[in-house]
Amino acid sequence: MEVTGQSALRNSHFVIVLCGVLILFDGYDLVVFGNVVPSLLRHPGWEFTPVVAGRIAALTLVTMAAGAVVAGTLSDRFGRRKLVLGSLALFSAAMIVTAISPNVEFFELSRVVAGFGLGAMFPTVTALIMEFAPARIRNLAYSFAFFGYLIGGVIAAGLGMIVIQNLGWRAMFWAGSLPLLLLPLLYKVLPESPAWLMSEGRHDTAKRVIEQYGLDPAPAALPAHTVTSVRSRIKLLFGPGYSVATVMFCITQFCSLLLVSGMSTWLPTIMTRLDYSLGFALAFTLFLNIGAALGAALAARQADKLGAKPMVVTLFALGTLSVSLITLRPPTAVAFVLIAVVGAGSLGAQILTNAFGASLYPAASRGAGLGFGLAVGRVGGIAGSFVGGSLLSSSVNVVWIFYLLAGIAALGAIVALLLPLTPAAVEDRRVRRADAKRLGTC
Repeated sequence: MEVTGQSALRNSHFVIVLCGVLILFDGYDLVVFGNVVPSLLRHPGWEFTPVVAGRIAALTLVTMAAGAVVAGTLSDRFGRRKLVLGSLALFSAAMIVTAISPNVEFFELSRVVAGFGLGAMFPTVTALIMEFAPARIRNLAYSFAFFGYLIGGVIAAGLGMIVIQNLGWRAMFWAGSLPLLLLPLLYKVLPESPAWLMSEGRHDTAKRVIEQYGLDPAPAALPAHTVTSVRSRIKLLFGPGYSVATVMFCITQFCSLLLVSGMSTWLPTIMTRLDYSLGFALAFTLFLNIGAALGAALAARQADKLGAKPMVVTLFALGTLSVSLITLRPPTAVAFVLIAVVGAGSLGAQILTNAFGASLYPAASRGAGLGFGLAVGRVGGIAGSFVGGSLLSSSVNVVWIFYLLAGIAALGAIVALLLPLTPAAVEDRRVRRADAKRLGTC
């Protein structure tokens, strides 16, 4: 049964909000580990060091990459809905195991499994958002859904300031298992992708979804780009008009996720090394996510007018400047403002990078394209985790971590600026402009 639930819920906006709720827990997971690291470093009997923390963060990102590759491809073959439900169940169960871990080994294993579940869910949900969002506001709708990602980070930072010092770090992971309660609702109301149904020859079912959710039937059909095998979907990524863009998109994802991983994993620890209290260090994480939300919202609105590419470049450039200024150790109030701008240039840039990447590929290959890009991008996250842990374990001044992140942000801006548009991106831009012009003349 591809479309279920009450007719009142058969609305594209409802699907976007639901996807945003799912992404919230991804954002929560990203921040929660960095928030508990200072507590784990002092956990009796565990011998938890910055190197161990870096290894766990890196291995988690490895399995996120594996999940993205596997689910990005399998969702194009078996449908988005099944992959969303399965990956959510796996992630939630792993969070429960993390909360009850008796030692470092169990903790590490559960984090690795949780990473696979999250990695599988991310590109699948992204593909659904881009398909159900109206063309004229696609970047804004995508960014709105990904506010869930930022809200998850804000919740993790806010809870960390209250919960960790009162209930301990385990309570943070119990809270992270709550998505398990959403499975019955998702099973009932989450629709299947009409583009996937079309590519599988299930035209009648696809048309019902299109009509019930008020979607534009033209992008769903995609007769010129429809492919029927996993090999064909992947081959398109490196075919004429797409190969250069795919490689450069992967590099942009590498830079973006290295920034996100470096800031989210190590910011609280770095700030405590700079003699801030744990409460202040967690407050910096809160500002990081608030800045990301505001930056992504403003950039997304402009992206629907100017395109996502120039806004990605702008956010990376802001990240470069702000991280560089933090190395000057400004007054606390100024540091909070700079960290907020860094949030826009790291987490905010990641949101717009995903929206831009989704527009590069036709719907039939979108899951594979995003999954491949995110998988390569996770290598950047792994590098950020390992390098950050190594530098924190050495005698090197912690500001060198900020120097490294500033350089990566600059590289991301340059690569994004030079990334060429694909045939699908050109068509997406034409559809958005035509839709905006039609509505403007009505």
